[in-house]
Amino acid sequence: MSYFHTSVKFRQWRHRRNLESRLYKKHKQLEKDRVRFLESLPPTASNDALCEMSTTELRRELQAGRVTSLEVLQAFQRRAAKLLPRNCIAEVFLDAQKVASGCTAINPALPLCGIPVSLKEQIQIIGYDCPLGLVKKVLYPATVDAVVVKMLKIGQAIPFISSSMSPAGLSLNSSNEIYGKQRHLLDDARLSGGSSGGEAMLIAAGASPLGFATDLGGSSRIPSSFCGICCLKPTSRRVSLYGVFTRYKRAVLHIDSTVSLLSRKVDSLVDGMRCLCQPLQNELDPYTVPIPFDEAKFADNTRLVIGYYVELSESGIPAPVPAVQRALAEVRYLLEKAGHTLVPFQPPNPRYGEELFTACVYADGGYQYCGALHDEPINEHLQTITSFLKIPAFLRRFLSLLIRSTSHNFAQYAINTCGRQRGADMLRLNCDVASYVKKVAQAMVTAQPRPIDLILCPATAFPAPSDSVSSILLESCQSYCGLWNLTDFPAGVVPVSHVTESDEAEELRTTSGSYVSRKLHEMQKATMGLPLAVQLVGRPMHEETVLRVMKEIERGVELRRNGGNGSRLA
Repeated sequence: MSYFHTSVKFRQWRHRRNLESRLYKKHKQLEKDRVRFLESLPPTASNDALCEMSTTELRRELQAGRVTSLEVLQAFQRRAAKLLPRNCIAEVFLDAQKVASGCTAINPALPLCGIPVSLKEQIQIIGYDCPLGLVKKVLYPATVDAVVVKMLKIGQAIPFISSSMSPAGLSLNSSNEIYGKQRHLLDDARLSGGSSGGEAMLIAAGASPLGFATDLGGSSRIPSSFCGICCLKPTSRRVSLYGVFTRYKRAVLHIDSTVSLLSRKVDSLVDGMRCLCQPLQNELDPYTVPIPFDEAKFADNTRLVIGYYVELSESGIPAPVPAVQRALAEVRYLLEKAGHTLVPFQPPNPRYGEELFTACVYADGGYQYCGALHDEPINEHLQTITSFLKIPAFLRRFLSLLIRSTSHNFAQYAINTCGRQRGADMLRLNCDVASYVKKVAQAMVTAQPRPIDLILCPATAFPAPSDSVSSILLESCQSYCGLWNLTDFPAGVVPVSHVTESDEAEELRTTSGSYVSRKLHEMQKATMGLPLAVQLVGRPMHEETVLRVMKEIERGVELRRNGGNGSRLA
């Protein structure tokens, strides 16, 4: 027994030493690459105004010959260099300037021709690591490009940088041991969100005009909402996942991660979809749906029926804080003024939908997730989640019985994370999800006065949270996004306002509701100035309609900020 114990301890020690060695080598490699990156930048100041432009505006500048592709790239590289201390950057692609120098003829048929773009670190690009924030995965450079990267390169876009993410994903804290601690751009005591927090920070700071990330349960929409940028989560088969590295292929049931697009302007999201949704994508990945971007649908000015909800009624899911509710009310006013019909709408049985989502994400009981994080240096948020998932399933079920009377939501969460041990249970869960998705779709098409085209709802229940907030508390509030991953409906996030002084005063007056609701309101102290966003949900494969209305909202917000009367948005 003593020999066996010593042997186990020795293997653990050797494994930890191996991780430390890999991390040391990776840090040395990053230091060397970043020095080369900084030395490659011209000593003269770049045109900072380029960093405020959408891809559409950049394309006009390039086509008119007022700037070159290299000048555009260097402007964004200089902005990105300022973000290196913020730890949101993973890799810098050292060949980007060479590619930009060779891009002298701008093809007007290619929406991203000569324009730099960024990638979340789990999207493979030849020659660079794709570690998902895990130390054990560093120093294994990708040998093939993801299909998304291939489409971007064919469209003559220039990938120039990648962004960091939370270890293995599924966390609102995007810090990791490889690239460092990551916090919100406006407040170092707050989170930027996750798992695509690094990409959201890059975009929000103007260090990239268009980014590509992933979304499994709000992984891109939540940080986009916190950072005040636009985001589109397409239907899962609209954009290829080939070459996008994930740890959950054998762990998550029914729900597919999707490649998401992030930008400061809706026009850039549109250009990104134009670039990706080409017939060639289906040749590279036959599982994608061969639907080109529908320009007629995007340009359509037909008045729509838009369902809306402020909270998921009778679900036990905490209602949004007053600031989020105000932003939703004002966007509703904006859309009604634009001629759309707004009708109240509630997804059928949202509590059941939340339970199905959790059961699908943890279909294996969290086994692969905990395995991915085994022996990894992880932050407190992830330690809380993994410690809970390591509790044996029978004890989690017993725990749920003890706390059901005081916290039904957490009790149900404990049960749904236990996983499905039998094949019959897996099949039953799959059938339950299919039945629920059908009910949601049916509720939209049978709505009165006529079928619903879009749904307006919160993206999150609160603006960027403090980094000291409990992970379990944050997990309980992700259903506003997770529900639309479960149903696989396209969803977009668009920033519309900021927290005001009156919002803070209203939050301080709110003391009623569940324990979670009270905690949410308490943690919103000192949030004045933080971004607020809303979410738009469309029918499957109707991304163009989602983008069209996102553009209308964006235009109305800009009109208000410029002194017009398009809306009452702050």
